[in-house]
Amino acid sequence: MSKVLKFVFALLSTIVMGFALNTGLQYVNSQWTHASLEQARQNMGDQVALRAAMNMWSIVWWLTLVLGLCLILGLWYALYKGNIKQLFTSMMVLVVAFVLFGCSSSNFVIITPPNYAIVVNLSNTEDQATGNNFGEGELMNVTQIQINSVKCALNSSDRCPDKLVAEVQGSPESRIYSMDANSGTSGANQALCFEAIGTNGCVDFSVTAIIEKSDAKCYANKMGVKPVLNGDPQVASRYHFIATPLADALDTRVIQIASSQFAEKVAAISPLSLALQKFALFEEIEPSIIQEVHDQTCITISNMAINNGIAWASPEIQDQINQATILANQLELVAQQNKLLEIQNQAFIARALEIEKEFGLAAAIEFMKIQKWDGTFLPLLPGQPLLNDTSSDAPTP
Repeated sequence: MSKVLKFVFALLSTIVMGFALNTGLQYVNSQWTHASLEQARQNMGDQVALRAAMNMWSIVWWLTLVLGLCLILGLWYALYKGNIKQLFTSMMVLVVAFVLFGCSSSNFVIITPPNYAIVVNLSNTEDQATGNNFGEGELMNVTQIQINSVKCALNSSDRCPDKLVAEVQGSPESRIYSMDANSGTSGANQALCFEAIGTNGCVDFSVTAIIEKSDAKCYANKMGVKPVLNGDPQVASRYHFIATPLADALDTRVIQIASSQFAEKVAAISPLSLALQKFALFEEIEPSIIQEVHDQTCITISNMAINNGIAWASPEIQDQINQATILANQLELVAQQNKLLEIQNQAFIARALEIEKEFGLAAAIEFMKIQKWDGTFLPLLPGQPLLNDTSSDAPTP
């Protein structure tokens, strides 16, 4: 066999055996990944058998690599045992290439409860996901998950993980949005602002929300995820992602939805009517806000409300509403006072009629002269005995 044909034969044989070796290593990696995922699923259970399986597949991986290299090196030795120098050079190149290709490393992602973990198995071609799509991943309650990374390619320094993990916040979040920089969650004006007839206004707004476990994947998809930054200088992780914090989602999407619906509700209402009806009007649109927030973000709102009074952009409108409020309060007070006077007068007259019925008209007239109501007491109600009253002011029939 000529030198050229022998080299071509050795090279082609090496490529075929290398392909078979790579396929075997990928299969072993996939089995290790499945054991690792099962370990994550049984996060708080007995993991002795699963750890043993992971260790077994790790050993099988190395044995497969060594066996494949030995077969390839054996072929070259059989062809070039008469040329030790060329054989040694070829062997060293193959060893370095496969070692660089085959070296793997393990990392751990720590998930702090009550946060959720969405795990994508990259060894399963039917379960692929990018950094912005974890909808096909598996939702797990885990505290720790192991990631195995290998060289992405022979001539690449990048490492490709066998799993992607996205972390979603599981704790509730409360926010208070106010116009006052000294109150509320943020120093910025994030109150509900709107336009009523003739002027603009804002009102304080508070909300409490949570991401339910069943909505974790939906939230990650709709609100997005970002790689976790590690190290110094900070480098984006290839396998660990975190969903948009719930507080950020409330500060952007939720406040926008609530403002939009409230503004639409009050657009045709006068400032005075709105000042008096704001709480009732907001209660009417609460179910719609909750539904739209869930539809757009997969966030569950547990409580929300508008707080305090409305701050109007126009000082004149504010003064008019203040005056109208004072007048309304005064009218209500007068109405209550008149109602009390009416009750008192009715009771006084009823008592006089009772005396007239029992003791005659003269006794009733005498009672009315002696007990003339001057606003300092409530007369005795019908049915109460008058003659048994021994006070000095009691009338004598």
